[in-house]
Amino acid sequence: VFSRSVWSLAFPRRLEVVARETPVTCCGVRVEPGDTVVADIDGVAVVPLSRFDDVKRQVERIRAIEKEVKGRAAKGEAMSDLFPLLAKKFTTD
Repeated sequence: VFSRSVWSLAFPRRLEVVARETPVTCCGVRVEPGDTVVADIDGVAVVPLSRFDDVKRQVERIRAIEKEVKGRAAKGEAMSDLFPLLAKKFTTD
């Protein structure tokens, strides 16, 4: 279920708010108030508030690597030569 807001208004008569700013567990994953939840058609990721800054840094690092790979590939560099750079996506600082 995706929503444009804090809650879905698709079924207003069938839903009742029983609590807000309360931890919940979804599919075995604990979600606390303040956590970031990112979802798309492929899945859902929960980033605990306490890890947000670290995860953000890692995402920015991976995006920079992908941008460099894309630019170098567009200039004709062989993907086989770019594999070592791509491998850096799977390491941590």
